[in-house]
Amino acid sequence: MKTTYIKCTFLLTIFLFCVILVNAQTDNKLNNKIFKIQYNKYLDKEVFNLLLNEEIRYYENFTFFDDKPCVLKGAIIEINPTTYIEIYVSKFNHLNPFNETRKWDKMLFYKEKISRIKVYYNNKCEIDI
Repeated sequence: MKTTYIKCTFLLTIFLFCVILVNAQTDNKLNNKIFKIQYNKYLDKEVFNLLLNEEIRYYENFTFFDDKPCVLKGAIIEINPTTYIEIYVSKFNHLNPFNETRKWDKMLFYKEKISRIKVYYNNKCEIDI
C-alpha cells in the first residue's frame, strides 16, 4: 500500500512539472510574439485596432487606470501574469474622461485614439512608444 502511494505521488509530481513546463513555454512563445509587434503603427489609431491584433486579442484582463483621481488616462491589457500593455489616450473624443465612480464605457474607449503604448515584462517597461 505504501509503495502504491509513493508511486502515485511520484507520478503526480512528474505530471504537475510537465504542465508547468508546457505553460511556461507557451507564455515564452507568446511573449516573443508580443515584443515583435510593430506598436508604432497603432499610434493615433483607435484602441480597438490594437486589441484586434492576433497576439493581443485573447488578453486575460482589461483594467482602466486614471491619472488624477477619477480622470481616465488609459487601460492596462494583461496578456499573461508576466506581460501587460498600457494603452494611453491623451485626447478623448467619444468618452468623458471624468467619472466620479470610475465606471467608464469600454465600447466608447475602444473608439478613442492611442497616444502612447508601453509594454511591460516582469513589471519592467520593455517598450515605450
